[in-house]
Amino acid sequence: MTLKEQIQAVEDALAAAMSKKNSAEIASLYAVDARLMPHGVPTLSGRTAIQGFFDQAFNMGIVGGKFTALEVEGTDDEASEIGSFELFVETSPGIRGTAEKGRYFVMWKRVEGQWLLFRDIINSDENSN
Repeated sequence: MTLKEQIQAVEDALAAAMSKKNSAEIASLYAVDARLMPHGVPTLSGRTAIQGFFDQAFNMGIVGGKFTALEVEGTDDEASEIGSFELFVETSPGIRGTAEKGRYFVMWKRVEGQWLLFRDIINSDENSN
């Protein structure tokens, strides 16, 4: 499996956890000392803060996401990724609509054989809402 495929697999696991609204599972995909830097929000440090961020997103109506790794470069233990995302809300029962689109930059690190998000910067496209 290529490095890009490995990173995309974790992004797919993130999307699956979002569809289940499982913020604890999402936080487990981040390194213990991770930082999440969402657009317009102060930096969040550590898994507890990151879990709380996703809890808030679910409380605001987010029901899922899609993450696409566009560029991935790295070594055996560190990688960087540029990607695009789309977040979903339920517009009516069983029907999803786009809440937000944008791009992200992630620094990854491998811990005990598992790729974890280490630094995650998220930027929204201005006209996505």
